[in-house]
Amino acid sequence: MGTLLHPRLCLRRHIEEVTNSVRERTRILQKLVGTNWGATPQSLSTIYVSFIRPVLEYANPMPNLASQTSLGKLDRVHNAALRLVLGALRSTPITILELATGCEPLGLRRGEQIVYAQERNRRRSTVKYNGGRFCHATTQNQKGVRPQRGS
Repeated sequence: MGTLLHPRLCLRRHIEEVTNSVRERTRILQKLVGTNWGATPQSLSTIYVSFIRPVLEYANPMPNLASQTSLGKLDRVHNAALRLVLGALRSTPITILELATGCEPLGLRRGEQIVYAQERNRRRSTVKYNGGRFCHATTQNQKGVRPQRGS
């Protein structure tokens, strides 16, 4: 799986590929669902988290460059998969689906991963190469800060 980039950095093609892949995986998940038989909602939720959500979150900080229309496509396939996990009707509110499955909204997860990516980049920029060894450069905020014991 890769990220498809357009010269103008529109992510429409990438998001179409992701939604198609998620639909295929949702069809596989649907084979495990039955009214009188099949997997429990808890096990379906685990399968969703490990089999479908990673596809939705691949290269996650980047989709924030996409339009709201494109991000809406990702949200729709996410919501359809959650409905399948719970066996819920289409009229079930999305917030109820997310609460019942314990899955966070995709927009919130994208925001968290952007914060993590920014923090990783900030930490990488404070590492300097000093005569054969790496050492952390001290910044104004880090001077005088000592680690607390017992934490």
